Amino acid sequence: MKQKTILLISALLFLIGFASAGLADEMYAGDVKKLNVRSGSTTTHKIISTLLPGDKVEVISFSGGWSQIKTEDGKQGWMISRSLTSQKPASARIENLQIQMEIQREQAELNAMESSRLKEENTRLTTRLNETETQLKKAQDAFQTLQTEAADYLSIKKKYDRIAAQADKKDAEIQSLKGKLNRQYVTTAIKWTLTGAGILLVGVFLGSQTRRRRSSLL
Repeated sequence: MKQKTILLISALLFLIGFASAGLADEMYAGDVKKLNVRSGSTTTHKIISTLLPGDKVEVISFSGGWSQIKTEDGKQGWMISRSLTSQKPASARIENLQIQMEIQREQAELNAMESSRLKEENTRLTTRLNETETQLKKAQDAFQTLQTEAADYLSIKKKYDRIAAQADKKDAEIQSLKGKLNRQYVTTAIKWTLTGAGILLVGVFLGSQTRRRRSSLL
């Protein structure tokens, strides 16, 4: 009798502890495909919802191996207490791990795609930068050449202007000499013309004198 009393007290303490744990902590649906939530604490009551392994519930009360719970979507009902656990079941944890691994795999793929895109973008930008630097170098060389050619052009133009000025001066001097020569030529021509005319007149005069003398001798 004493032993039965001890066992009964232990069982009551266990049930009280279980109920207290259920009331104090959030619980999870156990590792069963589907757990029925009923409108009452017997299997004859209507099923109002079902839970999947790992679904979180809030334990409201405990009665005769049944727990009154509240689901995350706000529904209240009863389910067998032994189907609840204080930790997520292994299948739910494995599923969560698989989901996390899938998310990480997708993230890794996205990171790889982004890295590849950034690498291609970097290659494209590097190519454009090299092309721009090449064009800039060509432009700088062309500008330097233009500066050199411009300096040569200015030097040549300066020499040309100086030679042209000297040529104009020489041309003016030549024109002046031509004018002097023309005047001297005209003067000389006039002198020779006058001299010839004088000689001719002297000859005519001498001739007429000679004829007179001859006629007087006759």
